[in-house]
Amino acid sequence: MDAPRKEPENHAEIRDPLKVFLKRTDQVAIAIILGVCATIFVTYLGIDIRNRNGLVHIEQAEFRNLDYQIDINAADWPELANLPGIGEKLARRIVEHRVANGSFLTLDSLLEVNGIGEKKLEQIRRYLPHLPDGTLLVGP
Repeated sequence: MDAPRKEPENHAEIRDPLKVFLKRTDQVAIAIILGVCATIFVTYLGIDIRNRNGLVHIEQAEFRNLDYQIDINAADWPELANLPGIGEKLARRIVEHRVANGSFLTLDSLLEVNGIGEKKLEQIRRYLPHLPDGTLLVGP
């Protein structure tokens, strides 16, 4: 036969540790709140993943073709390097040529800079303020 059960001497030994701090109704309320929160979170994740198809969406601004002009006789090399087809080295050469030989008077005078040909000049023409005859406009 089974041995008789020994009753604990101290009734505190048989108490549930949570019952010391929370009543049974409080425990049920917390369990329900946690269950609702977990359900909302899992539902949100499911909807988010389904909408993204597993990809991260990056907000993209609408492409805007900005038209700007640069005074070739006043701009320093970082400004000139922003022109299409003009990198840092060519921009520095343009500034060096301007310092050594004076201001550029016409668009065609840019052809004297090593690295600028007819094609490159056509690429940057719209960014350099000039008159119809090709004379460069200087100053504000």
